[in-house]
Amino acid sequence: MARELPTIEFAGTAFTVDIRLEEFRQKDAPWNRISFDDMAEKQGSEGYTLAFDSNTGQAYKGELFKDSFPKHVVLIEVPSLAKLDPVGLARSLDLEDDTFLNKEAGTKRLR
Repeated sequence: MARELPTIEFAGTAFTVDIRLEEFRQKDAPWNRISFDDMAEKQGSEGYTLAFDSNTGQAYKGELFKDSFPKHVVLIEVPSLAKLDPVGLARSLDLEDDTFLNKEAGTKRLR
């Protein structure tokens, strides 16, 4: 069943979250894509980090040093896939749509 994919913003730029294709697509320039492979798992917690180059709208490919980043590079904290798109993650794993939804928060089942 078709549905509107969720969005996330990286430094003021909106991207569509596509779990099936494992990528983020810039909403106003869908040819601009960032692969999930460009993210790094956060140490000690859920989610990921992404070094985002605000000049190019892409993942930053240069070297990063702990205490100094180029001014145009923003370190983005990206939630876990279950938080980013719980329905998309469930569908990608052939599970019920509400598998990853937080029922305690009153989230409605999507179908």
